[in-house]
Amino acid sequence: MTTKTQSPRQGRRWRARLPNGRLSRAGTEAGIRRIILPDVDTDPARTVIDARCRHHGLSKAAARSPLAGYALGRLTLAGHLTRRQHDAALEWVKLRGGYLAAIEARRLFRHHPPETPSDRTHEDFCAAAIGLWEGTVLPAIASGARAAGLQADAVTAALESLAIAEDDAVPGRAGAMARMLGPVLDRLADALGWEPAEKSA
Repeated sequence: MTTKTQSPRQGRRWRARLPNGRLSRAGTEAGIRRIILPDVDTDPARTVIDARCRHHGLSKAAARSPLAGYALGRLTLAGHLTRRQHDAALEWVKLRGGYLAAIEARRLFRHHPPETPSDRTHEDFCAAAIGLWEGTVLPAIASGARAAGLQADAVTAALESLAIAEDDAVPGRAGAMARMLGPVLDRLADALGWEPAEKSA
């Protein structure tokens, strides 16, 4: 930062100083800033867009999209996934998280049975989350994998890699995984009762 000092010989003329205490030759605050802080683009949005272009090879237009901020979105922008398949993958992540939290809560209920109404409501929520995962999600993934000639474990591993680990560092491999997952994700969307692709927004 700069300070300003008053010279008794010059009346009330303010003069800017450099951080080392010397008077600035520029004589103005703007001049000081030009000396200390050269013109640098500090717009956060532009910095993010430039980083996405540099690290992921995106065009400027694609880098401006919110989808460019995560692996599934970038694969959707590249055309490896449809928007419906992208949404189904995100829904899989959400349902998986709910299932894992529910089975952990179930373990706690074994030692501390629900007593209050809120405990019973939470237990019902856990039962619903487990039922949805085991009764709808897993069968849809398994049937979609069979229809595509894949192993369900391979499909789950690919989903975890792209949707959870955000692993799209190798574009060719990530694109191949996404195309492999496409039909399975369509089957999951159908099982969840979503509209067909031609009618979805």
